[in-house]
Amino acid sequence: MGFLFLFVTTSTFIGLVLSMFVGKLAYPETILFLGLLFSFFLKKYLPKQDAKNKSMMTWGILVLVFLYGSYFFSGLIFVDGDIVKTSHPNNFGDLPFHIAIIRKIAGGSDFWIGNPIFSGERLSYYLGMDFFASLFDQTGMDLSVILIVTGIIGLWILVFQLFEFGGLILILFFFFGDLLSLERFVFESSHWKSFFESLFLPQRGFLIGLPLGLYVIRGLKTLGKSSTEQSLLGFLLGSLVLFQTHSFVIVFGYVLFFVALNGKWERLKVFIFATFVFSGIGLFWVMGTHGSPLHFVAGWMNLGLNALYLLFLSLVLIFFLSLYSSYRLKRFDEMAFGFLVLIFFNFISLGYWEWDNIKCLMWGGVFLTRPIGEHFGGKLLEWGLLGVFFAVMGFKVSSLPEPVELYSLPELKASEVLLNEVRGDEVIAGAPSFRHPVSYFGRQLLMGYPGHLWSHGLKYEERLKDLEGILNGEEGWKKLAHRWNVKYIYWGEIEREKYPNSKKPWHKSCVKNQMVELCSLPGFP
Repeated sequence: MGFLFLFVTTSTFIGLVLSMFVGKLAYPETILFLGLLFSFFLKKYLPKQDAKNKSMMTWGILVLVFLYGSYFFSGLIFVDGDIVKTSHPNNFGDLPFHIAIIRKIAGGSDFWIGNPIFSGERLSYYLGMDFFASLFDQTGMDLSVILIVTGIIGLWILVFQLFEFGGLILILFFFFGDLLSLERFVFESSHWKSFFESLFLPQRGFLIGLPLGLYVIRGLKTLGKSSTEQSLLGFLLGSLVLFQTHSFVIVFGYVLFFVALNGKWERLKVFIFATFVFSGIGLFWVMGTHGSPLHFVAGWMNLGLNALYLLFLSLVLIFFLSLYSSYRLKRFDEMAFGFLVLIFFNFISLGYWEWDNIKCLMWGGVFLTRPIGEHFGGKLLEWGLLGVFFAVMGFKVSSLPEPVELYSLPELKASEVLLNEVRGDEVIAGAPSFRHPVSYFGRQLLMGYPGHLWSHGLKYEERLKDLEGILNGEEGWKKLAHRWNVKYIYWGEIEREKYPNSKKPWHKSCVKNQMVELCSLPGFP
């Protein structure tokens, strides 16, 4: 598994550096070959990690969990008649945004790429996994296959990293932790969600961010004095910034906690220095220019849900079992760190959207659960958990909502013909929707879905007002379009529904087919 981590991270770093020099993504086959070559050469320098013994029952449960997760990923994106759908509503908003980034990179946009749903703004996002996917997309592979296959491979790695870190108990907590919350018995709902469904499935960065974080923590315990070995593990940890910045903050925080607790500053100084270097490079790439997302939030999700509420309604069972297990193991470091994470990120937010903090709070639960997984075990537990997994999986699958629509397939086909004539960075004014065909093909929208922009800390209100004026064809629309460097106006299904009374003063400059109009604005930039 260390080889796969190296392949993804080295390919991404090589690709980003080359793209910065060339000015766009190019030579994807060469980048992937170099990633494979470096990974084969470097894998022998990774720290050795002991694997837990697995009985046939354990293997059966791991495969069962993998098949359960694969069921979700197999429906990540599929065609049903004339509709492109996703099987889980958590993908409804996030997946189109990831597709927009992948397609914009693969389409040859200038580097560093602009935000595909907010023209004129540098993209500030941990795009590591999307960049890696764009390498395959540029080679001509089907995008839906790329998304599904990378998801399933990431799932397989995750299942084993969770087991090696905290046993079957941690797997149960990660996949079905929402059912363990007492909050649903008090309020008939729970803010504490299934981490698999709410994070790992829709948030592409977690495909490597979470399992790689667990791998680094495990490697920390067996890391030798070799400078090469320490530098390589530091590279893997530092690269987390590019894939899932929240996970980097937590894992590096644990590294500093571990070193301080065990007095190993001198022995691990090369590892820590390498982490600083590579994470600094990653931060240079992903940091935005519109202020820091770090801010004080007195209560989880800014709803007054304080630390005691979170712990004793959402995690009361885990907390007391962790306390008991740590006492029996005579080791409190993981429990103490997990508790500190829950308290700290109950008041300090790393995102503009308070819910984003669940990406950090999840790690608190993972650290709390590890002692439980180490203390409890045996065949009786395995048989019990097998029954629990079967029952919970059956309940989860049977209660899934209907698949939701992402795109109209006929409109995608009609749009592709017209958008092929548009350069990737030319600005197109279209309805501010997260599932817009313009974004699907990696072209530049003046403005996308306001919810995404708000969660990324972008001020969009003035631009939205001007966009409405343009698409409604109001007096002065040309001046507004010129202000935002709009080259084209897209008119499709969403626009017809959202702006039925538009005057469409640009209609004489449109290229049309059966479903879509693409209108160029002569004399505009």
